[in-house]
Amino acid sequence: MEINKQLLKDWGDCSEVFKWFLAKFPQGADYAEVSNALREEKRYGDSHWLNTNAFSSLFKDPAQISDFVKNDVARSIE
Repeated sequence: MEINKQLLKDWGDCSEVFKWFLAKFPQGADYAEVSNALREEKRYGDSHWLNTNAFSSLFKDPAQISDFVKNDVARSIE
């Protein structure tokens, strides 16, 4: 799942997460990269917010679940 500026706006991000994201990933990034970066920086509340919104988004569009799992498996094999 690609996380980008527009997606965060659609999710109703808080300005703190939005500022952090733009500074860290100005071109956007894969969900796993963003999630890992949040945890590495001990931004656990923001990580929870990201997880909640990402998985809610997947449940609204089940076709995305397959792509999400395929990408996650591919990353774990690399």
